[in-house]
Amino acid sequence: MRFRYWHILAASLLAALFAQNSHAQLERTLTGHTDDINSVAYSPDGSRLASGSDDNTVRIWNAETGAHIRTLRGHRSDVSSVAYSPDGSQLASGSDDHTIRIWNAETGAHIRMLTGHPDDVNSVAYSPDGSRLASGSDDNTIRIWNAETGAHIRTLTGHTHGVSSVAYSPDGSQLASGSWDDTIRIWDAETGAHIRTLTGHTSSVTSVAYSPDGSQLASGSSWDDDTIQIWDAETGAHIRTLTGDTDGIRSVAYSPDSAQLASGSWDHTIRIWNADTG
Repeated sequence: MRFRYWHILAASLLAALFAQNSHAQLERTLTGHTDDINSVAYSPDGSRLASGSDDNTVRIWNAETGAHIRTLRGHRSDVSSVAYSPDGSQLASGSDDHTIRIWNAETGAHIRMLTGHPDDVNSVAYSPDGSRLASGSDDNTIRIWNAETGAHIRTLTGHTHGVSSVAYSPDGSQLASGSWDDTIRIWDAETGAHIRTLTGHTSSVTSVAYSPDGSQLASGSSWDDDTIQIWDAETGAHIRTLTGDTDGIRSVAYSPDSAQLASGSWDHTIRIWNADTG
């Protein structure tokens, strides 16, 4: 079961912070969802914003004006994660109804539903080339799908508790998964082979993110840990631990130039860190 709190920040929202200048201020508030919002994602061209909510819907917004474009309906439970394909043609949504739905990003038409997970789907992520979609679930597995056809390619097993977050490396060679079992696992994205397990967190791993230059992997953890760990993405070596948040870390995201790392916490703060020095 996914952890529920009022203050939920998605990695894509943190990433959006870096798209603004240093004097950015609130431009608008988008309203319409009737329950908690779990995930937001900008389209690759920046023209649209998608949001997934506990009201079982995905809403699409004009990113420039904030106007509501459409509501995508079909999920029968909370929508936990949304992600655009790299070419912007598709939008994927993962849900507590145990399914992933694929939508036409331009028209909102429902393309297909991916089934196979027997428990909540917490995270979805496209590979950098857009050919595959990864999904992490409370069934302790990651499933890899053909993004074009929806065919199931393989299931990655090894975690002993639910998978909270999945992320592809920028070059598409690796897939990272964070889990309630307090670990991060690194997988060969092509073959599904387990490369290594990263240990060090003392509580659930809630978020994983690669730096855009591919040199680092960041992981955030929840209660009784409240830290961000930075790892060498190539070797898995632990680089440093970032401390300062007073409650669990919900999300981590790098700036486009890999120079900064943002963390969103249940202590109601967003912290910006120097990615090189911490």
